[in-house]
Amino acid sequence: MTLSSISFRVSKASVLLWSLAAMILFFDAGFYIFALKPKEMKLFSLEKEYQAKREASKPVREDKRGIDYELIKVYDMIPLWEEFTRVTGDIFNKAEMLNLLIESTNYRSEPVKGSNLIKVTVSMPVTGSYGEIKRFIYDLETSPTLFIIQDLSLGSGNTEEGDVSLSLTITAYFKG
Repeated sequence: MTLSSISFRVSKASVLLWSLAAMILFFDAGFYIFALKPKEMKLFSLEKEYQAKREASKPVREDKRGIDYELIKVYDMIPLWEEFTRVTGDIFNKAEMLNLLIESTNYRSEPVKGSNLIKVTVSMPVTGSYGEIKRFIYDLETSPTLFIIQDLSLGSGNTEEGDVSLSLTITAYFKG
């Protein structure tokens, strides 16, 4: 074997390897351009469409400041502890205006851990007509003071007068 025949074989093998590498590269490029690129563009289009729909489904707010702003508004609605007597008086005044009888009340207050809030729970029996009691509950629910109705049970009251009795437990929060 001569040196020229060895170099010819190495050269021929080298050309064959380079040709094979070029064919693989050409095939990969063609596969990407004709098979993967259209799928990639479709995926990109679907992602944009998804994002647009997601943005459109978000609730529209008048104010763009977000949930922190909403929490501040709710916190601002909570009365000061000094207003407890006024708030309680409002409840009794509403009941009196609706000709409801509140015979007794039971109050329990406790501080809310990790905050300056005081939780006050009031239990009371209320007697009156069904319509008046219904209006009383509505007035509590729509009051500017945030009342949480914890327990509500309706029973029969004085049947001669058509009254019903209501056992009501409400909770309100105050800033301490």
